[in-house]
Amino acid sequence: MVSDSSLSAFIASNPDVRELKRALAVQMTLLGLKQGVIQAILGVQSSFISTWKKRYLSEGVACFRLGYKGSQPYLSADQRAHIEGWLSSQSQPSVAALASYIQTQFGVVFRSSQSRRLEVAIENGRQRQTYYGALDIGKGTFLMQAYPKANAHPTVDFIRYLQPRRPGQKLLIFWDGVSYHHQQAMRTFLETTQADLPPGEWKIDGTRLAPYTPQENPVEDLWLKGKTFVRSHALWTTCFEQIKDLFVKGIRQKKYGQFPKLMQYTITLK
Repeated sequence: MVSDSSLSAFIASNPDVRELKRALAVQMTLLGLKQGVIQAILGVQSSFISTWKKRYLSEGVACFRLGYKGSQPYLSADQRAHIEGWLSSQSQPSVAALASYIQTQFGVVFRSSQSRRLEVAIENGRQRQTYYGALDIGKGTFLMQAYPKANAHPTVDFIRYLQPRRPGQKLLIFWDGVSYHHQQAMRTFLETTQADLPPGEWKIDGTRLAPYTPQENPVEDLWLKGKTFVRSHALWTTCFEQIKDLFVKGIRQKKYGQFPKLMQYTITLK
């Protein structure tokens, strides 16, 4: 366990200004200051604060030093090459199987998965992918589309994507209150497609979930399923495209009809 007294002593030692900024960011965080306040005082990004806090908690004040190379790895280069060869021979490798193999072969034990979150390395940290998804509670199927980002126009496009897949049926959509669900583009789309119809004959009807209640939305469970699958199988990925493939594969493995919370909507529809 790292002592806070060592952090105070490091700051008092008059280190290089870059080292001092790293240490101060961590100290302010440990004192309970909000990240926005720290960012304003030190002129840093939130990622700067979280990165140096994480390194400090695992490596101590030495990590702040310029040119610090970090702790020595537990596995040699030859051992790492051996593990990579083993991974390539596995049809469906997993974190649990890898941890067991490394412990058996080299006597190196992974940290508990409860105390350390798996970080997925990708070449470009700025790459992003947005997905829209709709769970059909009647048929137990999940429809999903990828978009560059989330805003009103992809939302309208996704509704158009759903319509021909449920021809002649009313789309009763339960979704959250995010602003682009009711921005002008969506309102214009609805006015154009059903302006002359009485409310009882609308082909598209949106019902907002209660504010700040993602736990009521079964689609959030599916997104979590995909993310968990990525974290469990990301050790052999080398690019963002593989990460996206894992995410989609994880979601496709879910049995969509087995959500207890679906009952509250099924009862409503009866």
